[in-house]
Amino acid sequence: MSSGLDTSPIIMIALGIIIVLLAAIIVLVVDLQEDTDSIVATQVLLALTEVERNRPTSTATVLPSATYTSSPTTVPRPTTTATPTYTPRPTATATNTRAADTNPTNTAAPDTSALPEATRTPLPLQVVHGIRFDNPYGSVYALEWSPDSRYLAASGMLDGPEIVIWDIETESVYAELGEFSSLSRSLAWSPDGSALASARDDMTIQVWHVETETLLDELRGHRSMVTSVAWSPDGSWLASAAADETIRLWGFSDGEFISLKVIEAGPINSVAWSPDGLQLAAVVPDTPINIWDPETSRIITTIEESSGGCGIEWSPDGVYLSSGLPDGTGEILRVEDGAIAATIEAADDFVCDLAWAPGRGFLATGGDDHAVRIWDTTNFEWVMVMRGDTGTVEAVAWSPDGRLLVSSSGAFAPVVVREFAD
Repeated sequence: MSSGLDTSPIIMIALGIIIVLLAAIIVLVVDLQEDTDSIVATQVLLALTEVERNRPTSTATVLPSATYTSSPTTVPRPTTTATPTYTPRPTATATNTRAADTNPTNTAAPDTSALPEATRTPLPLQVVHGIRFDNPYGSVYALEWSPDSRYLAASGMLDGPEIVIWDIETESVYAELGEFSSLSRSLAWSPDGSALASARDDMTIQVWHVETETLLDELRGHRSMVTSVAWSPDGSWLASAAADETIRLWGFSDGEFISLKVIEAGPINSVAWSPDGLQLAAVVPDTPINIWDPETSRIITTIEESSGGCGIEWSPDGVYLSSGLPDGTGEILRVEDGAIAATIEAADDFVCDLAWAPGRGFLATGGDDHAVRIWDTTNFEWVMVMRGDTGTVEAVAWSPDGRLLVSSSGAFAPVVVREFAD
């Protein structure tokens, strides 16, 4: 029989305690490891942060002040107070060839007041006033002054009125004649200033009463477009030329058409009466100019030396005829002997119009180089060039008193009037 103590329960309890302690130790170790990892991670993040914070910035090499280049700055352009020096044009030594313009950019003559008196050479003409009439109608092919120099008629528009008349004193539109239905290529005032005739592409000539803006007559008979019209100095005849190769002389009395003469003359593009009304000059392109006796309808003179051109005009004294040519030159023809008195280089490729200044001894020309030139008719040397026009100068005209010069150029370009000192 055994009488010893049973130790099994005690052993079981001890083993349980040991297992619990081991489990607690394991949990503690795991927690310590996690804390250690967290601390390490935190230290690493702080270290990286510190590196970013203390990273050295980019260093630029500062150049010495003598070689340092910065962004360029705009330096204001200094203003000038010096007066441009004008060199007077040499006199009496130039030939009739193209030279540098006396006045290439302004419509007025150069200012020579700053030059010493001994070297100052005043120009023979001085522009004292300028007018620009707006032109919303289109191109202007014809310009014509009234006999009293107050009114300026213009035609050639492709829209609006057929003819516009400006009042120079008020610098405004005075009258608008008709609504556009056909291009008018030429205009002519009657000597008394009451009527205005127009040459039209529809083969007619219209005669207007200006003051009342009413159509007095419409003359028919040409078989092609009418290119030119001109009143005789006494107002008894209205000459017209057309592409049908005829000149027609329409006889008038008291403002009414009474008779007609027809002259077979070739495809005339311009006719002009002599100042005394006894001769009628006509020009055909590339053909010698003929001068007709309007009473007998016969040729008086043929100027064989002439080349024909795009227009014709008598000098105020009746000594010369002028005509523009399609090679940039103008011909000055002496009527008495039919000789070429001068050939002037007046444009680049073609001269569209020429006009003599009554009582002034000057001739104006306009052409394809956008310039109006003025020539001294004693030697046919140019004295002034004006460039206020914006295109080919289609027409130029001096007022009957010789005080005003008008020019037109380009579609919808303004009509420019320049007033010259007496």
